[in-house]
Amino acid sequence: HGIVKTWYPNGQLESQREYCRNERLGPSCAWYRSGDLMLVEEYEEGKLWKGAYYKKGKSEPISTIVNGNGTATLYDEHGALLRKVLYVNGKPTLPEE
Repeated sequence: HGIVKTWYPNGQLESQREYCRNERLGPSCAWYRSGDLMLVEEYEEGKLWKGAYYKKGKSEPISTIVNGNGTATLYDEHGALLRKVLYVNGKPTLPEE
């Protein structure tokens, strides 16, 4: 357990997450390759309870998760949209078939 950090090849911090007993706990952050903030999340007992997701170069979140419910809008390191994930009670929902 503890803090886990990852870096881009250019030395820029990519992400910082905290783990306890192999579950995410506490704050989690990620940044674009440019250094802009990508996301800030807060985990409790392995569940996502709070999140703010940012489009590259923007200071206001594009989507949020509050009390475990909401949408996580995820981008790649350059700012291209990867996917949107709906969370209910701190867990991602399965996509509709």
